[in-house]
Parts: sequence; C-alpha cells; structure tokens
Amino acid sequence: MIKHVGRHNEQKVAIVFKTLPNDNNHALVVYSDTLPTFMHDGLMSILESKNGQAANDLSVELDKHTLADGRNILQALHADGYLTKVETRHVIVEANSKSGVRLDELNKMLGEMSTTGIKSQAQDLISRAKAMMEEAYRLDPSLRPKAATVDTAVEAPAEAPVKRGRPKKATA
Repeated sequence: MIKHVGRHNEQKVAIVFKTLPNDNNHALVVYSDTLPTFMHDGLMSILESKNGQAANDLSVELDKHTLADGRNILQALHADGYLTKVETRHVIVEANSKSGVRLDELNKMLGEMSTTGIKSQAQDLISRAKAMMEEAYRLDPSLRPKAATVDTAVEAPAEAPVKRGRPKKATA
C-alpha cells in the first residue's frame, strides 16, 4: 500500500493535505494525471520515497524539495493551480486496488489513535515518575516530604476584637 494516494470522482489523486487548518471536512489534493510530466515525476518520486511514505502529511516532504526548474514543489503546485480543495468524504484512500476507506473516516481514526496514544504515553510517564520518586526516597529518606502535624497542646492566640466605625481624630 502506498500512502497519500486515493481517488476523487474516479480520478487518481495525491493527497497533499489530509485536512485543512480549522476545517476537517476538506483536503487539498493534486490530480496527478493532469500534471506536466516534469511535475508528475517530481511529485511521484517524493511520494514513493522512504521519507514520503514515512511522512504524516505529504505536504511536509513536498516543501523540502525542488522541481527540475528549481522551484519548490509545494509552492509550484499552489502557484500553478494544481492544488484542489475537495471534501474529505469524497476522497477514497486506496489500501489496495480493490479496497479503500473514505478520507474523513481515516482522519477520524487517526485522530482517535493519536489522542489515545498521547494519553497512554502520559500515563506511562506518570507511573515512571512515581517509581523514580519512590526510588529517590528509598535512597535518601530525607527527601520524603514531612507529614504536616497539628500540635493540640498549644492554643491559638485569641483574635483582637474588630473596631468598627470612623477612626478617632488625632490630637496635636
């Protein structure tokens, strides 16, 4: 399976941005069959590369490379009008030639996995921190916080009565 590849209206697309900032219902794609040969070849070499496949968003990798004419690939796709805004529910990400999943559903699954992963990492860090603190206390008991004690033998001082009203005039 090659990442960042799908279909929109039965046309092959490269998914450059899976979502847009503040808009999870739209993506930016490139209809790869409509590109000039030199742009198509540049795009596909990045998309199929190890770094292209490892990237969460193809746009990050495209922004790092240039075309044969020296222009940044991502900027050239934008400037030449090849980036197309489409609804994520209309893009089918191809797992293989016979099956795929809608991009909006994939984005939702990836978001849930990310949230779950972050929460799991945080829980792991908390438990490791607690274990390290206990190890530190075992090695040096003076580090352990002292429990607050209340001495009941000593009475609290009586509060002074609150004076009310206007202050007295000062005499000279």
